[in-house]
Amino acid sequence: MNILHVTTTITRGGAAKSLLLLHRSLQADGCGSRVLVGRRMPPQEGVEVMKPMPWWGMLTYHGLNLAGLNYAGIPNTGRMAEHPFFREADVVHYNNLHGGYFNYLALPGLTRLKPSVWTLHDMWGLTGHCAHSFECTRWRTGCGQCPHPEIDPPIRRDATHWEWKLKQNVYRRSKMLVTAPSQWLTDLAEESILGQRPVRKVPNAIDTDIYRPRDKATVRRKLGWPIDATILLFAAESLDNPFKDFRLLLAALKGLSADHLVLAVLGKGEGLGESIGGIQVIPLGYHEDEKTIAQFFAAADLFVYPTCADNQPRVLLEAMACGCPSVATDVGGVSELIRHGETGYLVRSGDADDLRKGIEALVNDPVARARMADNGRRLVEERHGVAHHVSGMRAVYEEAIGIWRAQGNRG
Repeated sequence: MNILHVTTTITRGGAAKSLLLLHRSLQADGCGSRVLVGRRMPPQEGVEVMKPMPWWGMLTYHGLNLAGLNYAGIPNTGRMAEHPFFREADVVHYNNLHGGYFNYLALPGLTRLKPSVWTLHDMWGLTGHCAHSFECTRWRTGCGQCPHPEIDPPIRRDATHWEWKLKQNVYRRSKMLVTAPSQWLTDLAEESILGQRPVRKVPNAIDTDIYRPRDKATVRRKLGWPIDATILLFAAESLDNPFKDFRLLLAALKGLSADHLVLAVLGKGEGLGESIGGIQVIPLGYHEDEKTIAQFFAAADLFVYPTCADNQPRVLLEAMACGCPSVATDVGGVSELIRHGETGYLVRSGDADDLRKGIEALVNDPVARARMADNGRRLVEERHGVAHHVSGMRAVYEEAIGIWRAQGNRG
């Protein structure tokens, strides 16, 4: 079986890392797997960058973006069918389609040509513009009067009702099967304009050979971290990402006792001092190497994840696989990984006092942390291993081929 993956990038972010793992794992499993990406990246075998938008295409692209219809003005997406990767594929697996490289209006034409699967990594496919709707439920009935035009991808004019209607029309004419990593997003997709298509849950995977528990003292000596401290870890690609809410963590830390407490911060950001409220800070900067990231998780005592909106965060799987229990906010699919009192501690979103309470509870209870670490590692091994994910996706690809052929199509 030859699979073509279409996505924004495979170099940054949880969705990108998950797709790269699937791509390599499918190759190891004997499948032909290739990737078309929308953003420039260093050369890599089996991965090619889509042709950049022609200069004249920028006019329609920016014009419709100004009108509030993000991505609908991108030209030539349909010509992806001429690419050798597309022509030789048995299945086309679409991933993140928002990012300024793909016009979703091309889906009906492309999905008629090849069996197709679309994996949702957020809510963008369900809404009139946003990747996460927070408290808004207008996506169920048609959007319009958007309360969050600033949410990524932001809009300059509220055309959310018209974008919702465009998507509804596109999905009605598209022949594709939809997957989502979490039950939370699977349920939302079934209730949405995508619900007219088959929706399947396929959980994310993690490489448990890279992400694994290690002797903390040994790893800390290697990293130069204090041996006897209780170390909290925060991780985000950027500390300015509003979804990850680093500011909430800072507010929660203000009331904590600083005795023997250290905060390690993984991610791009400016202005981190040597301490916060007397708590020593270890700025780690941004890292892409997974072996290095795995050492950080293995060396930490507690991962703190005050996210505002999420699907099935890969970063939580990374922490759990390394035996690092988490304090995380109860949003999206987080509670499917962090089971309160079993694999971690769940707190109310946006509540700094509750976040502080959760951190204190686990900082002061090493026995509970050890139990949660074991439970978290076991959950990852049982439900989020690579073999489990590959078999799930292969089953979805086979189903997509069967549906496509039953509709009278032939490759």
